[in-house]
Amino acid sequence: MSGFTKQAIQASFLKLLDTYPLRDIPALLEQILADQAAALVASYQSVRSLEECLSAVLEKLIANKRRVQNIYCSVNRDVFESALMQVCGYLTGLYVDSAAQGFAISAQDRELVAGFYRGECFGLIMDWVMRGMPDNVLAYFHQLCTLRQCMTEHLLRRIHTDTEEKPKQPGSAKEPGCFEVESGGGVGG
Repeated sequence: MSGFTKQAIQASFLKLLDTYPLRDIPALLEQILADQAAALVASYQSVRSLEECLSAVLEKLIANKRRVQNIYCSVNRDVFESALMQVCGYLTGLYVDSAAQGFAISAQDRELVAGFYRGECFGLIMDWVMRGMPDNVLAYFHQLCTLRQCMTEHLLRRIHTDTEEKPKQPGSAKEPGCFEVESGGGVGG
């Protein structure tokens, strides 16, 4: 950082301290992130795919890459993580609502699926941020989403089917829809 930049930042920070007590600066950052998260959320009324969820968040983060990296490396990382989790939760909730149309699933099962996708999106995005936000992220996530096509429908179909049938007994031989693992293969065998 050049001497001039450092002095300009210090001068701006001192002016900010004239307006806000030091303890209010993290609250200001939290409010800024909450406002930006709310603006992103308000721009989506429905989401048709997990890729659309990821792209919505990633495009916003890419546009503010330097800010994101600086906040991520600060002591206020938890504020960023909380805002990201909120946005991921809202968008994946919209996605699950859209994908679940035509399936008779309970509110509890809907929350289960939405929570799974919230965690998946949050984890994938945080992994990307932790790796320094490499530029090829949209192509990377497109490839991931292509690999997992039909996963949501399969998940919802299993939940729908399981709610219509009696509960499975623990230890049953093979769950329907799962692959059977052959024994005797593998390393050295």
